[in-house]
Amino acid sequence: MPVGGAGVRFAARIAALGVLAAASSVHAGDGVILTSVLGAPNPSTVGQSVTLTATFSLPCTGSVAFTDGGNGNQALCTANIIGSTTGTCSAPFPTPGARTVTGTPSGGLTTCRGMTRTYSQTVNTAVAVPTVGEWTLWGLTGLLLLGGAVVLARRSRQSAGPDDLGAA
Repeated sequence: MPVGGAGVRFAARIAALGVLAAASSVHAGDGVILTSVLGAPNPSTVGQSVTLTATFSLPCTGSVAFTDGGNGNQALCTANIIGSTTGTCSAPFPTPGARTVTGTPSGGLTTCRGMTRTYSQTVNTAVAVPTVGEWTLWGLTGLLLLGGAVVLARRSRQSAGPDDLGAA
């Protein structure tokens, strides 16, 4: 068989097809999976905004929908991801308790794929901070004025001296 014959041309075509096959199988989205979902702060309080973060193994484009499993799978927010490995969104939790938050990659023709991931979020009852009412402020103002008047009266007696008092 001469060099450069049909065997070499066939081998070159097979090699070229192999390169094309390898190149076509490596496209955006392959190997991209949702690796984790997290929320911060954790624990949080009722009504406090929690930042939810979805992390993928490679940069991708798509979205992740977050739901609250402890509240009837209520939708929390959607994180949009454009050519990145992470996406974030924020949402408050309206009631206290232990929550299972689920992050689900969007379907369709996006490159962000993977199975859903969950994490546990603890939502505590907000502690009531006592406030100073208007009447309390007026009462404190009155006490300060009364105390100031007493101090002034004592100073005026001390500065008058015994001669000033009996001179009348």
